[in-house]
Formats: sequence, structure tokens, C-alpha cells
Amino acid sequence: MKVFQIGFNKTATMSLTKFFRDSGYKSVHGGKVFENFLMSNLRKGKKLCESKDYITFWSDLNFLQRHFEVFAEQYPKAKFIYNYRPIDIWVTSRLNHYNKKQLDDIFIKKFKLNEYGVDLKSYWKSEWVLHDYKVKEYFVGKNADRVLFFDITKDGEKELKRFLPELKFNKPYQHIHKTRKK
Repeated sequence: MKVFQIGFNKTATMSLTKFFRDSGYKSVHGGKVFENFLMSNLRKGKKLCESKDYITFWSDLNFLQRHFEVFAEQYPKAKFIYNYRPIDIWVTSRLNHYNKKQLDDIFIKKFKLNEYGVDLKSYWKSEWVLHDYKVKEYFVGKNADRVLFFDITKDGEKELKRFLPELKFNKPYQHIHKTRKK
């Protein structure tokens, strides 16, 4: 079975990964190596996770988040965890996570926000709103039971276990690595 996490970073992605790993499930948490692996398989016309079929949980990958529909089509039995938190709390957490140089390099320069006159908070909020809409629009009807809408400020182990009865978790879920305010 494959489980794909499709929320943004700073929404308990490492906590979810630890929950799976602690129960013995092979898991991926972010990284350029896996981003490049997925893109390479897409370019070659392969199934996205081909040759990594032993991995159960895929987390904190921008490629996965952007192309979750392709994963859903290629893996019709897979399930998805859309982890999120209230938008303003998420933006604050992200701002606390990155230093100024990272913000400039990863977001402002890369997406030319200054050239377009878009401030970073507004960009992130629009990105969040659009992704939230896409996920909710996709996972309806026959796909509705394939997604867990997981609000990290309210939900926990009970919801995860109910959503994934085919998996056995023998360690507790805990929200770890909460961003400290600067």
C-alpha cells in the first residue's frame, strides 16, 4: 500500500513520517534526490514510484504535492493525507522556519515576486487557497474515501488509524518539531 502526504511543509510532515517509520513502514521525507527521482520517472513515462515500491509513505515532496492527481491515477489503491493548519498560522510558521536569505533565494527571487509586486505572505496564501481548492475538488465522489483531511491543530492518531485500518501502527502519533517563534 502507498500513502501520499499532500499538504504543505510546516504542517507536521515530519511528525507523520515518524509515525509511519516508528511502526516499521519505509518512508520518504523530502529531499532533492526523491524530487529528481519522481521527475525522472515522469519524463521517462514510468510509474512515478517505479523501483521504489517498497516505500509505503511519501512525505514533504513538492513534486508530489503539485502532481497528486497523477499519483492518484497511477496508484488507484493509494490513500492520501491532506495535512493542513489554518492559513495564517501556517504562514507564520513558515516565516519562522526560514531565514531571510532562504526566503529570498527559495521564494522571492525564484518566483520573481518583487518583479510582479507580490509580497511573500500574499503569494503563500494564494498558493494555499489554490491547493486547498484543487484537493477538495479532486477528492469527491469515487475518490472521497481516498483522502484524509487532517487538521494538525485538531486531529491526531485516532483519525489516522481510522483512515488506514489496513496498516498497523504500534507507536503513538505525536506532533514534533514545532517551529519556535523567533
